[in-house]
Amino acid sequence: MKKTSFFLLVLTVLLTLASCNQKEKKLAKIVDGITAEQLDAIREITAEAFGMDADSIDFGYGFSNDTLYFVGYDNHCYEGYDFNLRKEFILAALCSDASETKGLLSQISEVPAALEFFFVDTIGHSLYNPTVSNAEIKGALSKNYTSRDALSSYVNFVKDKQDITLENDYVVLSVNKNGLFNGIEETVQQDIDDAKNSFLANIDDIVDINLYKDKISESYIKNFQNNAKETIVEIGLFEDVGYFGKLMKNNDVGFIVRFKDSDKNIDIVWEPDELKQLIK
Repeated sequence: MKKTSFFLLVLTVLLTLASCNQKEKKLAKIVDGITAEQLDAIREITAEAFGMDADSIDFGYGFSNDTLYFVGYDNHCYEGYDFNLRKEFILAALCSDASETKGLLSQISEVPAALEFFFVDTIGHSLYNPTVSNAEIKGALSKNYTSRDALSSYVNFVKDKQDITLENDYVVLSVNKNGLFNGIEETVQQDIDDAKNSFLANIDDIVDINLYKDKISESYIKNFQNNAKETIVEIGLFEDVGYFGKLMKNNDVGFIVRFKDSDKNIDIVWEPDELKQLIK
């Protein structure tokens, strides 16, 4: 009985070692096959998830035991980061049917292995190392994410920090602008009064300008929209929108900055074709 148990134990150990050896060989092959395009995509997605500049992250990669890891070298602060809030976006983006990395994630899932994002500072101190389990990778792949899903999950991820939504074919960023309409109405009324005072005769005997107040207000709102649109472009809102910008372009969506004042809104709209010209 003891002899049988001993041989079973030896067999189990040998099988375990063989399994580990096979995993290492598979992971080594995957690492050797990672392309520059895949690494760039992972860098962009990771930067978007953690609020960093993709160009500032120096990425390396490798494997250890049953984990394939990507190492980012930077001095970013990760204190208080909740990886669960970012995980859905990262997986949707990595596993999207339009992503360069879906095949890579499929290979990792088949090993089976986990995926780790390992961040260290420039002198080698560990800062943050969130891990995605193999079960989570397989679960994400089974959802057949699209690029639109990745965009939607990004919006869901950042909406706790910004008032942003995905409405039909537009990403909408809402900004509170209390007093906006009162300011416009005051300007309209002031201009009406100035117009009346510029006449030598009493203009009210000729025409009631107040009847045209709504038309005048519409014109002022249109001017506000045009001026705001020019200013927003000039300050460079669309110059560095990273992976989020790529998702918007790939999904042919437009962009709206919505100024909210009580129960009224003024929308500054960029149609999809306009947005593609602005996002490089």
